[in-house]
Amino acid sequence: MTIVLDPTSERSNPSRARSARPSSIRGLTVALLDISKPRGNVFLDRLDERLAADGCTVKRFAKPTFSKPAPIALRHEIAKSCAVLIEALADSEFRDAAAAQARSLGFDPAGVFVPHPIQNRTDEEMRAYADAAYADILRALTA
Repeated sequence: MTIVLDPTSERSNPSRARSARPSSIRGLTVALLDISKPRGNVFLDRLDERLAADGCTVKRFAKPTFSKPAPIALRHEIAKSCAVLIEALADSEFRDAAAAQARSLGFDPAGVFVPHPIQNRTDEEMRAYADAAYADILRALTA
């Protein structure tokens, strides 16, 4: 007989409160985290332009691959140097997967999704997606 023990002893999912959100992003340092999916950089380039025009300082970061969590050192660097984080890019096909992962981590992230698919979109279309999502992203970041 094999007995498997769970070292975490968690019988229910943890619960983590969302950090307090600022009333405005003007004057804040905003992290843009590229998860390294194709076309995400073009989307983030446009968000960078819009955020800078709205009075934000923007810092760019990138995960080595979209298939793994961001390295702990990268997460610490972002947390120490930025007030808010925008992680991109996920399209609407991943909404359910994102919700399931959030529940398992006990986390309620503010999510804004773009239409699927994105990998075959032109630069112009990706910038248009960023422009269309911008107001929703600002609402998700602020109180």
